[in-house]
Amino acid sequence: MVDDLTKIQDTVDELVEKMYTAIGVIQRDAIHLKTNNSNEKELNNSIQIENNNNNSNLQTQLEEEQVFTKEDIKEHAIGIVKTSKKIDKLLDRISDLTTIGEEEQLKKLEELEKQNELVTKQLKEKAQTAEFWLKRIKVALNEVVTETHQVKELEQKLRSNH
Repeated sequence: MVDDLTKIQDTVDELVEKMYTAIGVIQRDAIHLKTNNSNEKELNNSIQIENNNNNSNLQTQLEEEQVFTKEDIKEHAIGIVKTSKKIDKLLDRISDLTTIGEEEQLKKLEELEKQNELVTKQLKEKAQTAEFWLKRIKVALNEVVTETHQVKELEQKLRSNH
């Protein structure tokens, strides 16, 4: 059984992975700009062209290069939001534990220890039962092997006599 802190850590790792993937895809599919002094002018021109749809060639080129669709953006955003909400719920569960008193926490620990002892006892009993049956199976297999060997010896003797 995984404790709540481990669940939170796993969920945070999941969130980081989703955000990393989304940012990587956005970077991969972003409009590439030249890195010279005209960057600001080019960016403004690009934005103006996209907003006004004046230059259909550039717009078409941008659409063809764009692999990351609005649906992709929506899916990544939904995944990130769901994972964030999952983290919030896990944190709320932990904060519920911190609001109960020390006596209640001790009682819960005692209950968990009793459950642990019971499960340990049951596990030991099952292990003993398994060992018992394993020994019986080994004895039975040895008997089968011995009897099979004896039968083969008898068959050989019978064949050699005839």
